[in-house]
Amino acid sequence: MPLANERHIHYNSRLGHLLQKTASNLRSYQEFLSSQAQHLLAPVNRLWDRSQRYRLVAGHSSDERCATALLSECQDAYQSICNSIMQMNEMLDEMANDVADFDTECIYLSGELQPEPCPTSVAEWREWLNESLHSLQTQVKCLEIVSRLFLPLILEQRTVDEFKTYLQLDEHQEAVLCMGLAKAERQATLPLLTA
Repeated sequence: MPLANERHIHYNSRLGHLLQKTASNLRSYQEFLSSQAQHLLAPVNRLWDRSQRYRLVAGHSSDERCATALLSECQDAYQSICNSIMQMNEMLDEMANDVADFDTECIYLSGELQPEPCPTSVAEWREWLNESLHSLQTQVKCLEIVSRLFLPLILEQRTVDEFKTYLQLDEHQEAVLCMGLAKAERQATLPLLTA
């Protein structure tokens, strides 16, 4: 049974608005992540360098002041990394709220369309938003976990390399995100639901 015209307009407007808002936030996050990937290389490299120097001087009483200074630099670099990860998490939390709102509207729409299924285009957008959000959340969680190993006494090159790897989405995730963003830009002027 087709939606009444007023409800039809409501869902087109609400879902379209949420899609564009979330897509815009995803694009901003993607740009932020790209800049952070470059920005974070400096503190990660500094942390690696200072931790190696710290290992050499730690435990030698004649180098105690040097060891303290190096440890302080390690902590500063580590704090810079943590601050960036915290910013990423905050941006993703905001996006998660938008995706949850989109999901809720889809559930209401499905309820009103019963027994007809939710339109394929809406289901595809819902899947893309959830998949994109999940990929980005997983990436940040991996950065968070690896960054916990950034302690001067145990920091190893493979930990640094692993962290740098997680600064980039894999090719498939990046392609899915970019394709969806391009489609969302085209969708901006079209209704999600057809009359």
